[in-house]
Amino acid sequence: MAGEIGKIISLNGSFFIKHPNGSVSTAKVNDILNDGDIIIGSSSNTNSNMLKVLLSDNSGDIQVIGNNEQLFDVTLLSGELPEDTVVQNNEVSDLLEQSTKNIQDNSAQTDEQATLTLDQIEKLDAAAGEDQTTTSCRNYPSKIGR
Repeated sequence: MAGEIGKIISLNGSFFIKHPNGSVSTAKVNDILNDGDIIIGSSSNTNSNMLKVLLSDNSGDIQVIGNNEQLFDVTLLSGELPEDTVVQNNEVSDLLEQSTKNIQDNSAQTDEQATLTLDQIEKLDAAAGEDQTTTSCRNYPSKIGR
């Protein structure tokens, strides 16, 4: 069974609970919210309508206002983070090493490109201009002043 995330302690307006299996129920005071439940405010709610949930670890409460939505999952609790959100030390080292290698590779390319001679630059400019075609415009007499 999914872990308890919180309990609805007050509400005014219309709110619904969408459960992970896709079913939807009307939210009521004292309803328990489990991991994966989503509170959905009715489109007829205004900003004065609110639902308040007390978190199961007593770390605080969550308010859903108006027609907003809120996913309730373990990340809202102040306890331990789920294992898949934790990065191991060797993963951090590997990522840093890869990032440093990419920066060094990019700077090597930049240095190589920066050592072009004036003659090589002129040849590049000439090669770039070879594919250009010119067009002529027909010169029409101006009708200004006629």
